[in-house]
Amino acid sequence: MYEETEDAGWSHLGFHDLRRTWATALASADVDPLLVCDWGGWNDLETFLERVNGLRYVADSEAMHYDAIAETLVVPSQELPFAGICVLETGTVVEIKSVGVVYGASQRRGRFYLRRTQHEALLESAGVYLFAVSAPNPDSREIVAMKVVPATQVDHVIDVVTNEWRQAGDDRGEYVQLAWTRVFDPEEIAARGKSL
Repeated sequence: MYEETEDAGWSHLGFHDLRRTWATALASADVDPLLVCDWGGWNDLETFLERVNGLRYVADSEAMHYDAIAETLVVPSQELPFAGICVLETGTVVEIKSVGVVYGASQRRGRFYLRRTQHEALLESAGVYLFAVSAPNPDSREIVAMKVVPATQVDHVIDVVTNEWRQAGDDRGEYVQLAWTRVFDPEEIAARGKSL
């Protein structure tokens, strides 16, 4: 793929890349996306499709740098607050990022993993991120909180908080990690987590 796209992110393929490619092939063959999620072990697409009316899943064959597109006007709600914008207009591209409240034996707070090429594509298309934090239960990735944030605001957070992009190695491209506490109020997540 690197030779065809000249995108350095394609010079190294891992298991998750292959799983995503497999899922994309199934989606392109008009296999029900929720069935693909079940077969692939994903819960997030189903969760987002159920919770966010107006978003349409976008296969990688259609666009490599985002996961969904607003097909109708999407407005904020108590369950899905927006930061820095009032509405998602039809045609707005959306990159979905989810993370567990905590992970690993040390119970470290989850981090969103952003790739530079993907982020720059979102900036160019005036896209947004839909960030989600899920419960720490590995058997159920129930969403605790979601928030829509314009890529321009995330760009500011990257510049101020992280101050640099990191090289992933093996020519996979640059990335940055953001703790979910950079997007959500920890007290809000704690309060919602108790109600699960």
